[in-house]
Amino acid sequence: MDRIFTKIIDDASDGKTVEQVIRKTYNMSTKLITRLKFDGRLIVNDVPVKTVHVVHSGDVLKVVIPVGTGENIVPVKLDFKICFEDEDILVADKPALMSVHPSMNNYDNTLANAVCYHWQQMGTPYSYCAVNRLDKGTSGLLIIAKNSHVHNMFMHQIQKREIKRCYTALVHGCVANDEGTIDAPICRADDSVITRIVSPQGQRAVTHYKVVKRMTDKTLVRVVLETGRTHQIRVHFQYIGHSLVGDWLYGGDTSLLNRQALHSSILDFTHPITGENMHFESDLPQDIAALTDE
Repeated sequence: MDRIFTKIIDDASDGKTVEQVIRKTYNMSTKLITRLKFDGRLIVNDVPVKTVHVVHSGDVLKVVIPVGTGENIVPVKLDFKICFEDEDILVADKPALMSVHPSMNNYDNTLANAVCYHWQQMGTPYSYCAVNRLDKGTSGLLIIAKNSHVHNMFMHQIQKREIKRCYTALVHGCVANDEGTIDAPICRADDSVITRIVSPQGQRAVTHYKVVKRMTDKTLVRVVLETGRTHQIRVHFQYIGHSLVGDWLYGGDTSLLNRQALHSSILDFTHPITGENMHFESDLPQDIAALTDE
């Protein structure tokens, strides 16, 4: 199945090359344009053309993007919530303890398997390209692009920090300030391929937080990331002495929860094709919410 972008050439684009029009209209990467050129997927008036082909007013330009689920992703019926879907993107609310991608130990029980099963049932074999990734234990909102062009557009938004992500976390102890910023560089620990630590040798990492609710020995906080380092929220709150509840890797009490108490609760971005401002919110899941009842 293909995703076809169609443009009727106007006077402003008259006399320009196909490549010039595509770059201005769709902001496509050079790599993708080259691949489409060699595959005969740049079409003017129903005829495949090269990137140097000159177009004129009234011409119909079609850019055909190939899409299809990867052969290594096995469609499996698993529960997850779809918050939004169109022909270019899907916004999912991922359950806790579900990985985003298959791996050696998670071959058929991931969000990728669930989404591909959903598409199989719809008869629409789109590509699975996760945009913002969540740890297995983290629940909540994330974006999936359905083709490589849309994924590339989202990467530009991430680089420009135009995708706004807000998380809710339950941490141990009483956070002293009602709001604050943790600005501490993060790098990988020398003796681990998984664990991250705060270190002067790390990359800059900035986390903003605001207290939502205080309990006797726990604090519910709303967190906004300015940067996106691996395990950033988990590492930063351990660094200030308030590990996330249930976070076995960074000092949290696992007797209260079997995963880190972290939820992707708000997501704001611009739709890469329609230009529409998109806003999504997800309620705190029951396992975390139950620990805030005091």
